[in-house]
Amino acid sequence: MNIKSLLEESMFRKTSVALAALLVASSAVIAPAADAATKISNGVACAKKGATTKVGTDRYTCTTNPISTGAAAKRLVWVWSGCLDSNKAYLTSKTQYDAIMKQIAGQSTTIASTIQTSINNMILWKATKNYVKDDVVYETGKTYYIALAASTNKSPSANLGTLWAVYMPTAADANVGTSPDVTKVIAMKEKDVVDWTDSVTTMTKYIKSLEALTSRTAAQNTKLASYKATVATINIGIKNANTNIKNLKANVILLTSQESNKMTVESLKSDVDTAKNIRAQSCAKGV
Repeated sequence: MNIKSLLEESMFRKTSVALAALLVASSAVIAPAADAATKISNGVACAKKGATTKVGTDRYTCTTNPISTGAAAKRLVWVWSGCLDSNKAYLTSKTQYDAIMKQIAGQSTTIASTIQTSINNMILWKATKNYVKDDVVYETGKTYYIALAASTNKSPSANLGTLWAVYMPTAADANVGTSPDVTKVIAMKEKDVVDWTDSVTTMTKYIKSLEALTSRTAAQNTKLASYKATVATINIGIKNANTNIKNLKANVILLTSQESNKMTVESLKSDVDTAKNIRAQSCAKGV
């Protein structure tokens, strides 16, 4: 199969995935055209840029050869139209491939950053929360810590070694912890929701028992109001936690999807390489 036939067969075959439209070409070895021995061929010097000529049915243009490098890249030579067409096809497919990969990388980075921010917010250490052994938290401006014992209002960074320890210290710096993975964080927050729901159930019983009294003391009215306020606060916490868990799971699915898209598009890199190979053979000296 000669170059012209190969180009006609390959230049318009497309493989698409997502937004990709990459050139797919035949793997046959290109052989010089029958009249390749004529004076006009790829690489033969010419004088006037943009001039054209024909050798049989093949058209040549006086320009620079797209695969030449160094000083040769600036020299005016005759270039076969098939070379120019294959160069355009290669550059188009490569530009599209690179753009899609860049887009996927950018989106993946954004999603990963969003996930990490969500994790930090979901396990943020709070002075008002009761912590138990093995709870993992993030202290703002510090790092990640794991509880060595139960505590309340005892900041991790100020109680290292007694109540808290750095969570999975990095090899580079023992004072810098590692973020817990998504699965662990979700499990922690789901446990919080269960515990908070149990608390609401218990406090609701107290509320109903106080409301059932026909005559309440001032102290009982105060306690009733306090219970109701606490239940309302906990319910808000439960709602927010469930929303955060849902959003975190959704972002993880989205990130996984992006990684899958990346692998799919990467599998088409061979098409770009094939287009480049066709260009190299089409633009070779003497064609």
